[in-house]
Amino acid sequence: MTCCVLIWKARWCGKIQVSRLWLDLWLTHLRCGVWRAFWSVNLDVKSVINLRLENIAIMAQEKSTSERPRKMSRLPKDYKVEKRPLLRPPITSQYANASASKIVYVSTKTPFMSAVKRVQKLLAQAEKRLAQSAADQVSKRPKYSHVNDEISDIERIASTMASQKDEQDEIVLKGTGKAIVKAMSLALWFQQRVEYNVRIETGTVGAIDDIIPPEGEDEQMQDEGEDIPESRIRYASTIQIFVSAAA
Repeated sequence: MTCCVLIWKARWCGKIQVSRLWLDLWLTHLRCGVWRAFWSVNLDVKSVINLRLENIAIMAQEKSTSERPRKMSRLPKDYKVEKRPLLRPPITSQYANASASKIVYVSTKTPFMSAVKRVQKLLAQAEKRLAQSAADQVSKRPKYSHVNDEISDIERIASTMASQKDEQDEIVLKGTGKAIVKAMSLALWFQQRVEYNVRIETGTVGAIDDIIPPEGEDEQMQDEGEDIPESRIRYASTIQIFVSAAA
């Protein structure tokens, strides 16, 4: 009889310890081990620390994942997506000063050599502005104050001004989505010429898409309580190719 009582007590105590162990694990997972105080539980301290570290790592991974652009959810059947044009700043005039960035937008339908000639024309305008600045400096000098002729002085001053520039005048070729392939082909064309310097930057740009439901679907969705947004943000890859004249 005494032996049976001892066995029953051992089983009951074991169940209590297991229950308290599961409860402690649940509290540790729920509160992520931030400020929970240890109470009298026969649980290894090392395993608790490892569990807390795992929870912190999971939280950090979830945070980094939430900061990335999420994959767009699938729309119901018969819904259409109408893409809006990308938001772009006004195109700068080719005669603007050097501080204004000159951008050439590349699409899949852009003629290859037309884009090349556009970049070459903008670079030539930059050289003309530099020569005009040098000519203004020469014209402000007193008469007969220089030995060489004016053309030689203009060329010398222009080359000096170009070498003293912190940044060279760059023309930006920008392509998005499917146009990246053509933009890369243009970058390769300029890179194969020694008279040009080329550098490349990649990035991501956001665009807005309108969601168009089928006819009569709005009232049905309202009755069913489903919430379909009228628009959503789409992220697309973009590439910028900076072309400048070699020194």
